[in-house]
Amino acid sequence: MVGGAEGNPFYLEEMIKMLIDARVIRLGEEFWSVDVSRLATVRVPPTLTEVLQARLDSLSGLERTVLQRASVVGRVFWDKALVALSEDLSVDDVIDAIGSLKRKELIFERRPPAFSATREYTFKHSLLHDVTYEILLKRNRVIYHAQVAAWLDSVSGERRTEYLAQISDHYERGARYSQAAAVLSEAARRALDLSALSEARSFFEHALELQYQIQKSGVDLIGLELGLSETYQQLGEYPLSQKHAETAASMATELQNDVLEAEALVQLGQVALLVGNYRDARSYFNGALYLAEKENVPATLARALVALGTAEWRLGELEAARDHCLHSLKVAEKVGDISTRILALNRLGVVSGSQGAKQEAEQYCQQSLELALAVGNRERASTALNNLGAQSGEQKDWQKAWDYYSRAYSLAQETGSQYGNSLYSINLAMVGANLGKMKEARQFLRDGARLAVQIGASTIYVFAVIYKALLVFAEGDVERALELFGVAKNSLAYESECEREIAIYLDEWQLDPARVHAGLERGMRLDFNQVLNELLEA
Repeated sequence: MVGGAEGNPFYLEEMIKMLIDARVIRLGEEFWSVDVSRLATVRVPPTLTEVLQARLDSLSGLERTVLQRASVVGRVFWDKALVALSEDLSVDDVIDAIGSLKRKELIFERRPPAFSATREYTFKHSLLHDVTYEILLKRNRVIYHAQVAAWLDSVSGERRTEYLAQISDHYERGARYSQAAAVLSEAARRALDLSALSEARSFFEHALELQYQIQKSGVDLIGLELGLSETYQQLGEYPLSQKHAETAASMATELQNDVLEAEALVQLGQVALLVGNYRDARSYFNGALYLAEKENVPATLARALVALGTAEWRLGELEAARDHCLHSLKVAEKVGDISTRILALNRLGVVSGSQGAKQEAEQYCQQSLELALAVGNRERASTALNNLGAQSGEQKDWQKAWDYYSRAYSLAQETGSQYGNSLYSINLAMVGANLGKMKEARQFLRDGARLAVQIGASTIYVFAVIYKALLVFAEGDVERALELFGVAKNSLAYESECEREIAIYLDEWQLDPARVHAGLERGMRLDFNQVLNELLEA
């Protein structure tokens, strides 16, 4: 036995328990003894798996049946779940078998249980759970998994969101693919709301895979395509986001479903916005707004309105942007759409800031931050923190701006948002230059610009060139700073906020207008991509 254990204490422990089950080892109050006659017939299993199989073989039929059904529930299981799986057994039989398995130390009770009015147990070891599950007939597994899914779905109550992935897995193993996809979609949406982006992507992808096994088109598929598009967008994977949004739009058009087509147009517009195609984005959003108003669907209308307001803000159409965002906020509040409400508040904050209403801008962003934190939406919270950082910077409170941007950057790293990581990096570079943290500023600028180029976020790398100008100005190279401002104007993604920021910096520098004009002209004759590459390699 010692030789077979090869240093594995669990093997030795289970081997001894196997001998106790076989009555080779006899337990006494003071001493244990060995029945030598039985010992002579014992075969020492060479592996831990075989030891566990031997222990399972020594169980009564009732004990083995109950333990096998417990293995379908999982390594952690509940007495009420086993009762639900055991219509062929009495409740007393199930409870007695659990008690016997507990005495034999194959399972242990866990307290407190996850669900009220239940007792919760766990297999002693994951390998024991696996071995028990493997000896159960496959056709029985399918039946029991479907029953476990239904039981978990019914008893999880307020904690249901914690068990969505587990419920879906049981439905899938029980060959209930439609239910599995529906629950997995719910889990994906929950993960997206909490900015658990990698988890959301995994859930959406798996749900799509299951749904395509059932149908090749339909409302459920479109919803999953849109969810995956939004997830990829937040992750900064814009080509994939666009691909899934286009698939959703095509399906919605075939089904003549104007509402889902509007949602797909919003997603396509968001991608266009993020890569700097502001006029294309506005066209998408206007199309979505037309369809949403035609169908009179408030939630879709709210999303289309705030999206259109965002495009108008980028294009410098501030009054129109404000009107559409206020309308979106009103509709979102009416229908209880918290996510769109947070987004509308954020956008109203930046629009108000662009219009010079600083106090109003801060109030909107603070409201957005508080609401995002209250519902656990870290992506929206990081956006609000970024906007508060921008407002602090405009008031020259650089330390406060640094703190806001640092918090936003930390949240983006937690969620895996590449867009956020890139944007908040270059913003930290800008603030670092104003705080005299030149080494850190250069590193943040380079990292943020590289990531922006990698994901195709052209608006961000235009600002990276602008902020590079701040760094070289702080180092005393005024002419190069002016040239970099001119270079930024060459980019197709150059927009009203870029123009506004450059105007602020030039006003602060108080340079001779002729010198400014000459510097900008020199920069506008330079190649934008070449200058950007120099920044990336610095």
